[in-house]
Amino acid sequence: MIHTSADALRSSYLLRRLLAPLLSLVLIGGLATACSSDDSDSKPGETSTSDDSYYPHTMTTKFGDVTIEKKPERILALSGTVADRLISLGVEPIAVGSDPTTIESNLPWLADDITSISDNAYNIYGEPDYEAIANLNPDLIVGLITKDDQYDRLSSLAPVITPASKDTNPGWEDQLKTTAEAINAQNKANSLIDDAKTKWGKIGESVPNVNNKTYNFVAYSKNGYSYGNGSVLQLLGLKPNQEDTMGLDTLSKENVGELDADFLVIWTQEQSQIDEMKKDSRFNSLPAVRSGNVVFADTAMANAINSPAPMALDWLLDKLTPSIEALGR
Repeated sequence: MIHTSADALRSSYLLRRLLAPLLSLVLIGGLATACSSDDSDSKPGETSTSDDSYYPHTMTTKFGDVTIEKKPERILALSGTVADRLISLGVEPIAVGSDPTTIESNLPWLADDITSISDNAYNIYGEPDYEAIANLNPDLIVGLITKDDQYDRLSSLAPVITPASKDTNPGWEDQLKTTAEAINAQNKANSLIDDAKTKWGKIGESVPNVNNKTYNFVAYSKNGYSYGNGSVLQLLGLKPNQEDTMGLDTLSKENVGELDADFLVIWTQEQSQIDEMKKDSRFNSLPAVRSGNVVFADTAMANAINSPAPMALDWLLDKLTPSIEALGR
């Protein structure tokens, strides 16, 4: 086996990036007619274009336009959530940036699929091992990247795809569509989105006046309550009780009364935290607590809510269905 050095891989990719505009000029005349014909009957966001005519394909990302020169065959997923999207779209990543020792507990819906190909060395939420990533020889890297320096180093190895949104945690549909565009799977993505909306909407319909009911999703710590991105709960028809973002300030325990939603999901990391909350009379006075509509989420459920993808959504709906049905009684 020939082992290629990281520097050689970087040089090879940079050369391809320089050649891409020239290749596009040569190919554009021959592709224009075929592309206009293939896409004429497609719905917005869909494609019926063959891989041969789809690539080179240029996408808009948070860090600017990125060109994928040919159909990717060695895709690195920088997190388990990205792997979920790729697998759901029919593509097996070559590696996943995730700790293999915690997948069973934190991402149980993915355990059978990614444990053997996962390594923390590729995890974007820490400091990735760029040498290890280079040695994978990826032809596409997909992840939710927020740091300029990480993007710069990764993009020297392969095209890097991340959503165009400036949000810290963009919506799951946006992220799925971004991944799908990179691999020419828009039709499949739209089908997955429609399927999720149908499944979740059906459960939500079991709750009378569900569109008038609200939710809060927070994490509990010694400092109080931190808001998470619970927008996936809107698939049920519920409305956010406050702005649905991770950017809000931590809510102090003294102000817990602001969590007055009809349905309350709280991420706790240990039983002692639940016991502590239950000793607080202000917590016990919350509408959701009084009506029994509180879900204490473990890390797996919190991950599925905060960073959903198709496989996680199916797993999560199964876990939440009894609580949602109880909300309707």
